[in-house]
Amino acid sequence: MVEDARLDTQDPIRDEDTTQKTEEAFPSLVKPAGRNLFHEAFRFTREQSSALMAERNPLRWLDQALGSSEEVRPLRQLLRLVDKAGDAMNARLELPKAKELLEKIAKGEPANRFMRGRALNLVEPKGESFAYHGQLLEAALAAGADWLVNGQQGRANLDREEIASSLGISDPTPEMIEFFNRGMSIDQAKQALARRIVEFWGMQSRADADIVYAEGIPQALAAEMLHAFQEQGLIAYENVDRFQPVTGKSYGRVYFDLRPDAVADVFTNIGATRKMIAEFAEIPSDGSLEGVQIGEPIKAVAKTHLRNAAVATTRAQRRAIAREQAVPYRLNQPMFELIKRTLFTGVGLASMTKEKIELGKMLIPRGIHTSPRGA
Repeated sequence: MVEDARLDTQDPIRDEDTTQKTEEAFPSLVKPAGRNLFHEAFRFTREQSSALMAERNPLRWLDQALGSSEEVRPLRQLLRLVDKAGDAMNARLELPKAKELLEKIAKGEPANRFMRGRALNLVEPKGESFAYHGQLLEAALAAGADWLVNGQQGRANLDREEIASSLGISDPTPEMIEFFNRGMSIDQAKQALARRIVEFWGMQSRADADIVYAEGIPQALAAEMLHAFQEQGLIAYENVDRFQPVTGKSYGRVYFDLRPDAVADVFTNIGATRKMIAEFAEIPSDGSLEGVQIGEPIKAVAKTHLRNAAVATTRAQRRAIAREQAVPYRLNQPMFELIKRTLFTGVGLASMTKEKIELGKMLIPRGIHTSPRGA
């Protein structure tokens, strides 16, 4: 076992819809040539939608908030592993390629615009060097922990026709079908993790944001995080080229079932506590999952398709999903009476008192919304 250690559903909002600017919240982020592209691409949502961003050290706060019961011990072990991944991410800033870009940034050159430098919009000076902004990194790592334990939930397998279409071939082999339904592509992993990071930041892209940075910055951070996760044994990565003679391509795949035994034990023992990270952070569950809401409609609307998280839902689809989720499902009284009579007679409960029958009826909700939260 791993030992203990210390430790949107809305469209982009307008300027007047928010109270705090990201440049006000994170003034220490690098600004080569007077520009930080994270500041320009993101803003907080109208209401604080992430409890973590009220904390200076979100990951440490989350670890303490979970408590010390035996039930949450595996989840806290996971937080310590992702905390180590954060240390590894900062250590990678000392590698030659990163140092070269950071040296340019220190001289005022806009190297944060480059594809390799987009994650560097999230760093700040630290002594004579640089490090990721602590609050932003810790909240992102919490998102990463949540994604690690829930990212595979609710994913539908692709059928033969879908795989054939995506590969541009007519007849995929059984090996191909098995391969493309195991784990996920590196691009899917980056995109899904990036979306979760932005949610845990409690942010949205600006209405006028350049999509290159609105998507590119969190995805660049997600890519660095996935590399660190691999180092910690939290995921496995493989670049597969055995289908290249047929498709002409190689495929990077992220796997969740090839972890070292000690790390795999942590995930196995997390069990029913897997939703607690999002609950403490006050972040809605992944919109691709089904949900049941008692008394009022499900408010979270899926941003992506259930079958393929890389495909975003359109505005019209989100409106249709929201309308469908608003339809209430109520008790069918005649059917209830029939079931009641059949059940009571069939199991010898015909002597049930009127009071007990009325009590049973009260326990059945009069209005329940059970719409799937996926497209």
